[in-house]
Amino acid sequence: MGMYSPVMARSRPVSAPIRARPLARRTQMMARGPGWRLVEGEADSWHVALRREVDDPVRTWAHLLRTIRSIATTHRLRPILIDLRDAQRLSGAAAQAAGLLLAEFEQRGLRICTIVGPDLIHAARLQHLISFHAPTCGGSFLTEDDGIEWIRTGPPPVAAPLRPRHGGLSVAPPRV
Repeated sequence: MGMYSPVMARSRPVSAPIRARPLARRTQMMARGPGWRLVEGEADSWHVALRREVDDPVRTWAHLLRTIRSIATTHRLRPILIDLRDAQRLSGAAAQAAGLLLAEFEQRGLRICTIVGPDLIHAARLQHLISFHAPTCGGSFLTEDDGIEWIRTGPPPVAAPLRPRHGGLSVAPPRV
């Protein structure tokens, strides 16, 4: 039976303190998707960790973007730190999907940063994506501490104007 029993109530002495979980274990997971999970991070931000074992990275990035848009309609959107140290290198359609997420934060004027670890090829690819999709609000760092410190410094002074996406970037020679 599932009834209350006085014997069960006396199983722990009254004077024994209840152990509190460590602070790192108290954060609640807020959202999870195919190959990623989003939790509350430091400095009033969100922390997203991506996994390497992902069948379809495009689906992962698209689901992450849809979830963040959904959270933004019901909760206050926060700066975000994306941990890519355990993720696959971005290329092709996955890089385009990641660019959409970066552009979303750029349009809202919120900071978004990526942590890539020691993989310098991945860092170069991400820096290229960030310079195109989130030049003002985006950042890429090798360590998590640098990323958190950058998010902690606050919003950028001026949001970048939206660029047209129809033909990509065109470079014109300087007028003399």
